[in-house]
Amino acid sequence: MPPDPRAIAVRLALARLTPRYRMALFLRYYLDLPVAEVAEALDCPPGTAKSLLHRGLIHMQAHLEDR
Repeated sequence: MPPDPRAIAVRLALARLTPRYRMALFLRYYLDLPVAEVAEALDCPPGTAKSLLHRGLIHMQAHLEDR
């Protein structure tokens, strides 16, 4: 079975993110951690974690639209 092109696109977009954005998104959406736990894992205030998640998603969207 060939790889799903959408999955490949998401992986490539994730690879283009900075490590901090990538980690925030991984913790929130892959591990399904609440924002407070994402903030704790990243050793930052919850507001910063929210900002990282928001900006990370914006960058992901831009990378996916570049395809």
